[in-house]
Amino acid sequence: MAPHGWDLWGDVSAKYSKDAIGDVEVIQDFAKFPAGGSTWRGREWPTIVDEGKVTSLNKMTAAFDNFMQQHDKTGNEKADGYSRDVFIGLEGTEKEIVFDLLVKELPFSVEWLFFLDADKALPVVKKEEERLKGDGYGNGYLLQEELVRFTGDLSYQDRMIEDYPAYTDSLKPLVVDAIGRTPANEATIEFFKRVILTEVNSSAVARAARRLLAALAVPRSTASEENVYSRIVSDLRNDSLDVKLRALKLLQPYEANLA
Repeated sequence: MAPHGWDLWGDVSAKYSKDAIGDVEVIQDFAKFPAGGSTWRGREWPTIVDEGKVTSLNKMTAAFDNFMQQHDKTGNEKADGYSRDVFIGLEGTEKEIVFDLLVKELPFSVEWLFFLDADKALPVVKKEEERLKGDGYGNGYLLQEELVRFTGDLSYQDRMIEDYPAYTDSLKPLVVDAIGRTPANEATIEFFKRVILTEVNSSAVARAARRLLAALAVPRSTASEENVYSRIVSDLRNDSLDVKLRALKLLQPYEANLA
């Protein structure tokens, strides 16, 4: 069977790249270089690297190549996200290309967008957060959490709490955790209590119980403290409203300390 076009030209390109030596000038339009197309990234560039005979290649850095390898992954490997080292050592045009690629992956790439260029990322993330606000499927809480972390603006914490009821059941536990990673204050404590008392999503309730105790700094360093902690968490997850209310009453001294 004759090879498909991509395979045929890929083999030709790989053979041609195998003979490359010394200084190599890559001819691609600005929009593609240095990311390149699938033949460049999948056949030509790996061959050049494996042969080790090319001493310079325009200005492509190893960091950019590592980024593109992670960017092109799929499935579970893609879900693992990026490693910090792929952003260290990027140069001029590479940074611009990487930034644009990360924007297309928002909201999941928000942490790395700020890491790459925080000042440039801020207006982009704010605009995307506004677009996703109230979308129960949109994962906007990721943007809001990062905005709280980067700017210290607790209005984004308020927006996380406001958006919570709209989220799907699969996302609600993740939103609870995200709110729990923002600064503990009266608003978050009241939010966790409300979830514990009114939410039917058992996973969200369980996470709210643990986040509430963490926000109140309930100790668990000794065996005795761990027993008390576990009992309170268990009671907060109980189906009985009365049991939950009694458990919340036990936490009042900790709330007083927080104030």
